[in-house]
Amino acid sequence: MRRFLIYYRLELISLLLFGCATATLAVWNKLKPTNHYVQLAFAVVLLIFVIPLYLVMRSNWRQRYRRPIIIGLRKAIVGASRFLIKIVGRFSFFHRGNVISGRTTVHYDFSAFRKDERRRRKTAEKQPRWKDMENSRQKLGFLYYRVISDRIKHGEVITSHETPLEISQRPIESEAQEELFRMYNSVRYDERKEPDEKAVYELREKLFD
Repeated sequence: MRRFLIYYRLELISLLLFGCATATLAVWNKLKPTNHYVQLAFAVVLLIFVIPLYLVMRSNWRQRYRRPIIIGLRKAIVGASRFLIKIVGRFSFFHRGNVISGRTTVHYDFSAFRKDERRRRKTAEKQPRWKDMENSRQKLGFLYYRVISDRIKHGEVITSHETPLEISQRPIESEAQEELFRMYNSVRYDERKEPDEKAVYELREKLFD
């Protein structure tokens, strides 16, 4: 339940703010005050709910929903185009004279929606594995890589120029992730520091139990 509340916190906050704004409008409409100061007070209260609602929804859209929806729309458009071409190709009245058969491939340029596509594209290189890590420092880096990859898969937008410290200042889903960022930031810039191996193993169990 706690993970559910943490993961969907922005949606719950949006729902709460929307409910408060709707209730304010309902009371305003029911009372219909003629006093200008009362009307101003209602307007101020409404703005107090509406402005944070807009900011939370915009943040949620950018972090979680924008990329999956754009990918879904892209697949739908390409699929519909191919289906239409296939259907049209079945009707003979579109063909005149000699016909050279062949296959049509449809491609669309969605580069405007893919600011981080190159960074996120899977490479042909072999993915790192926990058992391949040689020391606790590499194991800690592997845990950081896994957490960032999972957050990106769930729709969060994380760009390559962001540092671990900047990413850690975002809302974090669990105490284990907070501990990971704290430990990773403490040893990242000093190669002489070696994280405690037992602590790294315990952190792995907390993150991926």
